[in-house]
Amino acid sequence: MTKLLATAFCTLALTAAAPDLADCQAVQEPAIPDGGGASPDEMTAVTEDVRRYVTDMNDYVQCLSFAAKEDPAAARKVEEAIGRVEAITIEFNRQLRTFKSRA
Repeated sequence: MTKLLATAFCTLALTAAAPDLADCQAVQEPAIPDGGGASPDEMTAVTEDVRRYVTDMNDYVQCLSFAAKEDPAAARKVEEAIGRVEAITIEFNRQLRTFKSRA
């Protein structure tokens, strides 16, 4: 009986933990300054913003991946989110190279 209750509880907990598409919160993209005119403080701040953005987007994509098991629309959102992360990191790296080339 105890084993049956434990199994039922675990099943309920796993089912309740599965996120719905509405539970997955999109992440605000950081503003990437122009590396040609940005100050060192701006570039330091945006470096932290981009790191936080990538971490938060990883959580978002993981949430969407779980939701995609039930909702095909979430699968499309996973691809879009990954594309946005790639675009932001490419732009950040481009501006960082520009910033470093000024020195």
